[in-house]
Amino acid sequence: MMKPTTIMKMVILLGLLIFVRTFAVAQGVFLFSNGGSTATRIGAADGPLAGPGYWAQMLAGPTPDSLSPVGMPRQHDANGRVGGVVPTIVPNVPPYSDAFVQMVAWNGTLWGTTLDGVPLDQLGRTDTVTVGLTSGMFPDVTIGPQFTQPAIVPIPEPSTWALAMLGTGVVLVRRFVRCRRYPK
Repeated sequence: MMKPTTIMKMVILLGLLIFVRTFAVAQGVFLFSNGGSTATRIGAADGPLAGPGYWAQMLAGPTPDSLSPVGMPRQHDANGRVGGVVPTIVPNVPPYSDAFVQMVAWNGTLWGTTLDGVPLDQLGRTDTVTVGLTSGMFPDVTIGPQFTQPAIVPIPEPSTWALAMLGTGVVLVRRFVRCRRYPK
């Protein structure tokens, strides 16, 4: 049988650990994931699934107008999904509160693996949703955002110069073929 003073010391120690744990984590976390029915698509909502070579970045913040990149960009798997068990920290939003989250996706073979070099018109975007943040420490269950719209990565259009060069090439080939058929 334990002495009452030993039990009291254990209760105080447990209370202090819970208090320190609650206030030691300054930012909330969520899981980087686009699970569910929101696999990333290419070109259209019914287009092919994004796969390796397509990258995603989470944007998060305390309000929908304050979204900024959080965590590291991640590559899609063959099923248009991004995710895992890595918690993503949202700066300046405490645990046990809500944050606004959106996922952007892009073609990494064209634009690289970081968000910095991607033109805005080449980003696919999910809808912006709220997600309940946790501390990320045991026994908290950390969840990912529940998007309702998939990110649709646009197919890049050829530039005006590329179309002009193609048209010039077609005209020159036609003239060359015509001159060979009907010499003067």
